[in-house]
Amino acid sequence: MSSWTGSSDTTRGTKIRLIMDNAPYHKAPEVHEWLKGKEHSIQLHFLSPYSPKLNAAEYVWRKTKRAITHDKLFSRLQDLRQALARRFNRFQGNPASLRSTIPHFA
Repeated sequence: MSSWTGSSDTTRGTKIRLIMDNAPYHKAPEVHEWLKGKEHSIQLHFLSPYSPKLNAAEYVWRKTKRAITHDKLFSRLQDLRQALARRFNRFQGNPASLRSTIPHFA
């Protein structure tokens, strides 16, 4: 884990609130150990166990699957990776398309 102490000029006096899903590694002992002593500057918030409507990534994946992977066979893993990279590059290059994908988060 990172050795960040929470004492940089940009975060001094600001509490960082991390919204996390319930992946097992987010609740691992290493995370709790890393958080010790930083509770004054970092607070973890966990989504409900299954809450796709609260997780913007779910909307991005849904649109990506419909556009890129639905009913498509990729003969090589490399082809799938390239198709996904193109889609995510498109989101990165056109933030408006991403905002329309996750309107209530943007």
